[in-house]
Amino acid sequence: MAHDPALQALLRAGADAQTADLVWNVFGVSESALEDRDYTSLLAQLATPTWCLLGDRPLLPPRALSPDPSYVDEPERALLRAHPAVRIQIAPGVGHNIQGEAGPQVLGAIRRPLARPCPG
Repeated sequence: MAHDPALQALLRAGADAQTADLVWNVFGVSESALEDRDYTSLLAQLATPTWCLLGDRPLLPPRALSPDPSYVDEPERALLRAHPAVRIQIAPGVGHNIQGEAGPQVLGAIRRPLARPCPG
């Protein structure tokens, strides 16, 4: 995963300890350190049909962005597209905050499978 300078800036601006722990544990970013966190190997174990709603505001190249870009960049998107159990939908004009910026699309994605009759 590519490094987002906004995460380091957030930490340097005085993020609370819980946020700092989350950013380190998930993204490998602290105020002074970067550690690559690569979760792509988890795809090899994925057998359940999976739907991914991703924002179209790309992470790279590095630049000033507000609000945050999508943290799923093109190499990871290519891996998701190639996986037979994964279906991707892009939310136009959206970055990382899918629930906040694309609420109707998220609700639609939840409601569609619930509206289908159960097999058997």
